[in-house]
Parts: sequence; structure tokens; C-alpha cells
Amino acid sequence: MFSWLKRSLGFTGGDDFMLGDSARERGRVPPAYEKEREEAKKRVFCPNVRLGSALSSLGHVFRNAENDDFITRFLSVGGTEAAVVFINGLADRTVLFDAVIRPLQSMYTRPDPDTLVKNGLPVQEAEITEQGETVVNGLLDGKAALMLDGTARVILLDVRRAEKRAVGRTENEKVLYGAHHAFIEDLRTNITLVRSLVRTPDLVTRMMTMGGGNDLRLAVMYKSGTVNPQLVRELMRRLQRAQSKNETFSGGFQLHRFLDQRPFSIFPQTLNTERPDRTATFISQGHLVVLTDGMPFATIAPITIFALLHTREDHNIRPQIAMMMRLIRVLCLLMSMLLPGLYVALMTFHQVSLPTEMMISTLTTRKMIGLSVLGEMLIMVILFELVREASVRVQGSINQTLGIIGGIVLGDALAEASLVSPMALIVVLLAALCGLTIPDYALQMAAYQVRLFFLFASVIGGIIGMTYLSVVLVSYLCTVRSLGVPFFAPVAPATRKNDGMVMRRVNSRTDAPDAINAREDD
Repeated sequence: MFSWLKRSLGFTGGDDFMLGDSARERGRVPPAYEKEREEAKKRVFCPNVRLGSALSSLGHVFRNAENDDFITRFLSVGGTEAAVVFINGLADRTVLFDAVIRPLQSMYTRPDPDTLVKNGLPVQEAEITEQGETVVNGLLDGKAALMLDGTARVILLDVRRAEKRAVGRTENEKVLYGAHHAFIEDLRTNITLVRSLVRTPDLVTRMMTMGGGNDLRLAVMYKSGTVNPQLVRELMRRLQRAQSKNETFSGGFQLHRFLDQRPFSIFPQTLNTERPDRTATFISQGHLVVLTDGMPFATIAPITIFALLHTREDHNIRPQIAMMMRLIRVLCLLMSMLLPGLYVALMTFHQVSLPTEMMISTLTTRKMIGLSVLGEMLIMVILFELVREASVRVQGSINQTLGIIGGIVLGDALAEASLVSPMALIVVLLAALCGLTIPDYALQMAAYQVRLFFLFASVIGGIIGMTYLSVVLVSYLCTVRSLGVPFFAPVAPATRKNDGMVMRRVNSRTDAPDAINAREDD
């Protein structure tokens, strides 16, 4: 029993990774990043008459040493060395081969850039430029760059990839203001969706395969100029540890036990989202993203409990309204966990705390109830979770009917049969409704389990018992970390920039949280 509690609370004695071992690294950009910042400013592509120098400069901009999306195809055109450079996924490889590579390989004379643009290559659009910035932006748009040895002129060819089917709409993360496209089950398409929103050359994609003979493909994406290098190393270490396990991975959810520092904890330490725009926001803030083949969602790490309560819509509306919505979600999280236990505590130990009229009305309605206060609350809490689980599993056309029957008809029948009181029915439904306002499903389930703990604590010690449990819960949350980042940041530990918790500045230049030591762009 005690060993199970020890594992559940997360005190496993494992090799915890803590980001920011020194006070210097917490709350500000570490001095070790200054050198990397200066090097990042020097990452500028300069076309060169020497093909090797030009490719080296361009590869330095796109981090070709660690970026598997940066593809270079070498070929010989009329005895002249040439190279075609493109971003995998943004460029259509079929069009690239048929309209660019094959015609070039069939030439027997030294090509001229002007001749190639006018008559040589059957592409829709082609332009010649000597501006490095134009070449970088063209590659980010999905174009291919043709570079020839002996000239600094670069030919940009329009071979952008067109999706063969429309990307679906979001099902679980609904928004009123914002994009409605969602991830699908194709890994390459999901990477392309993210790259279409984060249009910077320092966006890195690292491809891996996981799981024994199954070889599940996944991609780790991050912004090299913003992410903390310690986070990248720690994530890759954990993924490599999972890769060494003799297991067969069939989905992204199986990787969570390797990404979580406390796999037995009921609180999520990663965030799953099906929205590319929300994923792009986290990448810009310095987080890491893991995309898995066959899974229509992205896994975000590291995260905090306040990040789980935020939605992409918060960035698309006025800061005043976003602040109100965030505050409502925080209050709903507390009400979802505390309301049933508070009702049991008041009915069992603290009746005199209620107003006289409410106390008389509540006790009168309970005269004909045969069950105890705890019994009726457990029945209603479990019943509502059964209805919600059943509504998820049945066919879509029956969802609304099942919700009406389970939530209204069955609840009213229980009250008429004097099994539960109307006040208990109101409390449970209000707590369940507050739980549904939490954006993250994993955090909803955690709140449901914590609700049961508070329910039993209220039976044992009333409000005093709930207070002790609250102290234990908050103390435990302060020890949980997601890839070394405290789960309760920026409250514990407190950081300089904690406006992202509930309030959002009207004229904020960046939303990058300093809890993960993200490097802000100058």
C-alpha cells in the first residue's frame, strides 16, 4: 500500500532533470547563451560563385547539421556541378524530379541561368536572384533553389506542394476566433502545417524511428534560436532511452511514460493539441513539439499547469477578454475539485455555517433521502462520468440524445425516487460543468480524481480535512516538473515574467515564458 502511494505521488528516486540548477539560470537568460546569440545573428546566406561555399552558407542558415528537412540534391548539368536545394514537405518531389532534375540531366552544354528560366525548365514560375534573403524566403515558401558552380545567381523554381485532400477541422478544441484546420494522421502533412505557420529558417525538424521492429516515425520540432539547448538534449536523451526499449510502439501516447518525469502521477506533464496554430505558438515561445506518424495531434513539452488552461483563442481576442476567460477557467478548475467535498463537509460537520433559510431548506429536502450525504454524492459523481464516457463511445447521432437522457431524465428520476436530493444534483452537475471548461482532457481527468480525494477528506475531517489535503496537493504540485520545468511555474518558483498566468499584457512584445529560459529574439 505504501509503495503504491509512493509511486503515485512520484517519489520514484529516478534521475530527475531540473532546468536551471543555479540562481543565475532562473528568471533571466543565462550568460552561456550570449555566444550562441551572436552566432545566430551571423547566420546569413550569401550567394557565392563557388558552389561549395554557397551550400555551406545556406546550410548554416537552415542548421543542416541537425535539420533533416533540409535536402540537397547534387547533379551534373552539361559538365557543370549544380545542386538543387529544397525543404522536404514544402516542395513537391514529383514535380521537382519531372520538371527540374530530369531536364537538367539531359543537357549536354553548360547552362546559362537566363536560358534556363526562359526555355530550359517547364515550371510555372522561375526567377533569378542574388539576394540571400530572397533565397531563404523562397525555400520557406516551398520553392526549390538551383545553384550552379561558377555563378552567384540563384534560380528559384516554383515546385510548391499542393495537398491532395483538405485538412480537417478541429473536433475537440473548438474556437470562435482563430484557424479551424487540424492535424491529420500523416506526419509529413502535419510538419508542413507547422512550417506554414512558423516561417523562420531556424525551425528545426529532427526525424526518428521508435519501437523495435515497428519503427514508428516521429519528428521533434523546435526553434533553434529560441529553445533552451538543455531541453533539447534532455528530450533526445529520453527518446533514445525509449528507442532502446525492446517494445513495439503503435502510437504517440505510449511515449508519454518516457517523456514524463513522474509516470505514475495523475497530472499530465505534456500537452496534446490537435491545432497547428496552437503548436506554432508554443514553438515560438521556446517549447518542444513531438509529432508522431498516425496520430492527429502534437505533443508539447515542457508545460505548466497554467499552460494547460490556456487556449489559442486567448491570443486572438482582446487581452481584457482573454484575462477574464483565463480567470474563469482557473476558478472552474478549483470549483470542479472542491464543490462536492465542500457540500459534504457543510452537510456533515458545518451546518451552522449556512444561512438559516438555506440550512432549513436543505435539511428539509434530505428528510426522505435514505442514503448518506457521501453515498448520494458518489452515486451522482460516478453516474455523470458513466454518461460522459458512454456519450464518447457511441455513434455521433446518439450523443445528444444520450446526454439528455442521462443528464436530465435520469437525474430527475433519482431525485423523484428520493435517492438523491435536488441540492446534491445541482452541486454535482455544476462541478461537472466546471470540469468541462478545462481545455485539456488529461487535466479534466486529473481534476475528477482529485475531486474524489477531496470528497473522502471532507467525510473524515470536514473543511479542516479539505484544508490539509489542499496543502498536500499544492506542495506536491510544486515538486512536479516537466522536462525540468516546475509544473507550478511561474508561481512556484516565482519568475520575473508571470503575466502569462492569468493576465496578458496589451502591448506585450513576446509571450515567451522565462520559466523555461527561452531566449527572446532581439
